[in-house]
Amino acid sequence: MAKKKKRRTRTRKGVSGDWGRKPGTEVSYTPAKIAIPAGPCPVELKGSDMISVKEWVIGLTKDKPDAYTYQPSVYRYWVRHFYDFWTDEHKEVVLNLEKIVTKDIKTVEDLGG
Repeated sequence: MAKKKKRRTRTRKGVSGDWGRKPGTEVSYTPAKIAIPAGPCPVELKGSDMISVKEWVIGLTKDKPDAYTYQPSVYRYWVRHFYDFWTDEHKEVVLNLEKIVTKDIKTVEDLGG
């Protein structure tokens, strides 16, 4: 007669009341280049003129985590939250963005225009 295999017991999964981050811990971001952002735009765009667009881009750049680098497509993506594609305001904002954001942006000093 064959010898029976010994059955391995399963690990017990308990209920943990400590699932979140502990107070005082910091989130460290992995360096990443962002092409398309997720979620709503964190800074409101006030208008389509050059000054409003530049203030908006500076606000977004200051609001992002330091480890992230934004590609120009990030700013164009968030414009759609404020203006529809076929409007004159959208076209004006995109033209102003092309003058301000000419390359990948890591800090405010990387902005042109």
